[in-house]
Amino acid sequence: MKAARKMVLLADASKFGTPAFVKIFLLIEFDVIVTDRKFPESERAALTRAGITLVEV
Repeated sequence: MKAARKMVLLADASKFGTPAFVKIFLLIEFDVIVTDRKFPESERAALTRAGITLVEV
């Protein structure tokens, strides 16, 4: 992913808040997160401060 100009994560709500067998990327490594999950305001603010665009659909 080092060659990518922008990293976009597209994940439904079931992918958040559960343990994973393997972690490939951290959320803060993405430029844009697109999801159907409604993030709590505190998490939304933290992502925004980190420069991540959050798109909740």
